[in-house]
Amino acid sequence: MKGVIFALQQFYHDSKPADVFVGLCIAVFVNIQALFYGVVLSVLLNVISGIWKYAIINKHLVITARGLKRTIEKIGGYGIALATFGILDVLIIQITNQGFIFTISMIVAGMIILYEGKSITDNLKEITGMNLFSLLYDSARNTFKNRIEADQKIKKKHKIKRTITIEEE
Repeated sequence: MKGVIFALQQFYHDSKPADVFVGLCIAVFVNIQALFYGVVLSVLLNVISGIWKYAIINKHLVITARGLKRTIEKIGGYGIALATFGILDVLIIQITNQGFIFTISMIVAGMIILYEGKSITDNLKEITGMNLFSLLYDSARNTFKNRIEADQKIKKKHKIKRTITIEEE
């Protein structure tokens, strides 16, 4: 997005207001497109896991118009939030004349995806009875613990061999 903003800066200074508006829309929506795909994917996975949970708990599959409406409203609301913060990002970059690694819209999209991800794991916990985050955390902790122990054993063996060779000389 930084490159798009800087490329359009010259365009902003010598243009009509309509051209500035079009350039602003291009700069905003080029960035938002990728973020929006991630948000939409997480919402759709949440909907699928929610329907699956409902089907398992109630022993039948029901998709209602009210549920679909809530999904569309959620995606639309998230889209409006990302567009609003995307415009704010462009204005901040224009005012400060600096590029940023993380923008406000990226942070908001990340929070939305984390929220939807937590909802997905809650649905999966209801379905399978296992907490996905706990399993991932325990697996990562055990992997790192085993790796650290293996590294310590290697260091001890290396110290012992080194001590023996030094004493032999």
